[in-house]
Amino acid sequence: VADAMRQANTCLPGKVVSYDAATQTATIQPLLKTRQPDGREEALPPLSGVPVVFPRGGGGAITMPMREGDGVMLTFSQRSLDEWKGKGGEQTPDDPRMLDMSDAIATPGMVDAEAGGGPSDCIELRLGGAKVQIFEDKVLIVADTVRFEGEVEIDGNVKIWGDAEATGNFNSEEPL
Repeated sequence: VADAMRQANTCLPGKVVSYDAATQTATIQPLLKTRQPDGREEALPPLSGVPVVFPRGGGGAITMPMREGDGVMLTFSQRSLDEWKGKGGEQTPDDPRMLDMSDAIATPGMVDAEAGGGPSDCIELRLGGAKVQIFEDKVLIVADTVRFEGEVEIDGNVKIWGDAEATGNFNSEEPL
């Protein structure tokens, strides 16, 4: 039973070795070693071709760049993913393996204690020095440049700190 449990994988922290945005797959290095019955510690090998999962549904998606060293949570499928990876959709696995390292899925965001956290009073999206914070009663955008394309509607007062430029026509009798 102990040997079977040692070979069953559920989840592990890992870090990105490389990422292919076109296929949304990565090579991931698991970050926990295994201890053998004789006491030896062994690093787990990097896992290649690991699907990276981002939140998506209803036609929308949240994706992010993945860089070498980024943390992920590896979860291991209950059944072989080979048929699903090759064909997509509903499949019947041809391989009987279960909870195997070769059937890993990576979810971005797993960080260690040194990485620090985020704010506790808002949802924050950030990349480099740019960020968008969504509070219960306001949205804060911090960036060197903010560009809106298409129509922008503002229902409320507008405050501007700094210079402003405008082109086009302005009609004060029509709502924006």
